[in-house]
Amino acid sequence: METRIVTVVGATGTLGAEIVRALLEKGSRVRAMVRATSDRTQLESLGVTEFVVADLMDATSLQRALAPATRRR
Repeated sequence: METRIVTVVGATGTLGAEIVRALLEKGSRVRAMVRATSDRTQLESLGVTEFVVADLMDATSLQRALAPATRRR
């Protein structure tokens, strides 16, 4: 069975980081949606290796971020 990829919006926030941690503990593959200026250090220390840069106010960046084939660092 293929591991599900979960994109977490707001992953660098307090709640988002807790959601990321819980998903990783359950064996999910996490893709963190972050702003270009976000500090990814905490997420990287949790083991997140997939990031997509997007802004909730920019429809084009959201479409790109949530496309199935999107994998960006």
